[in-house]
Amino acid sequence: MKIGIDIGGTNVAAGLVDEQDRIILKNKIETRSYQAPETVIGRIGDAVQSLLEEARIETGNLTHIGVGCAGLIDRTNGEVVYSNNIDWHHVRLGELLGRRFACRVYVDNDAICATLGEFVAGAGREADSMVMITIGTGIGGGLILHNRLYHGTNGAAGILGHMVIKKDGIPCNCGRKGCFEVYASTTALIREAEEAAGRCPDSVLARLKEGNGRLDGVKIFQAINQEDACALQVFDTYTSDLASGIGSLINIFNPQIFVIGGGLSGEGERLLAPIRKKVEAQIYCGHLAMPEIRAAMLKNDAGIVGAAALGAYQ
Repeated sequence: MKIGIDIGGTNVAAGLVDEQDRIILKNKIETRSYQAPETVIGRIGDAVQSLLEEARIETGNLTHIGVGCAGLIDRTNGEVVYSNNIDWHHVRLGELLGRRFACRVYVDNDAICATLGEFVAGAGREADSMVMITIGTGIGGGLILHNRLYHGTNGAAGILGHMVIKKDGIPCNCGRKGCFEVYASTTALIREAEEAAGRCPDSVLARLKEGNGRLDGVKIFQAINQEDACALQVFDTYTSDLASGIGSLINIFNPQIFVIGGGLSGEGERLLAPIRKKVEAQIYCGHLAMPEIRAAMLKNDAGIVGAAALGAYQ
């Protein structure tokens, strides 16, 4: 048995995972990042211990623990070099957890763990090369090439949201302009939809915004599914921008499967069908088969499953 842990800004999820990459048990605690890192890690250890006791598994029977955390990770030393989400700086996460459970602890970026989870047990499980993007506040992602996680020279590969798709475009919080996530994240979709609602006061989009003065992904797709002209125009622009980034990633990495994760992926074919059509027009050399574009399958469990699988993909 192995343990997978997914550290988020709000919650930490932990799961007991078997050798077939299936979650047997899982639990969740609040992150409470305002506490000292050692305190947070201590509570994560308590959550792991609780899983082991519930499953009646001795600590010595654990093969390893895997942990996913947002930010820059030193995989060799199991160190969170910097995580903006939880304000950690040079935290020796692997060492602290390993000391308690006397087993090997692997630490990696949370988006890479989610990618690995989909690769071993989800949308990419029959592939040997896969690219995944996760659409949320920004855009994260991960790369698996020929059955190996690709981290790049300094472990920073997979920062796919900061690929520029529009020269001198909208400023990004990274300091550049025109980044993929500025146009294709959920944040970007909401921004464009709210601006459009202001221009179209008689639209379904504007009516849905009246409730609390805000839109979200669910409301926007509600308007899209009602064939609201204003929402459909926003959606067309959004899927074009999303397809632009996806097309470039496919041209660079030539994966078998391209996976889209995050909350919007739950819209299924309503989102995927127009993206496939637009991406197909951008694939270099039309004689080559286009990779299959799929929605992620594991949802919030991907990070746990992928973290637990890290031991086999070092």
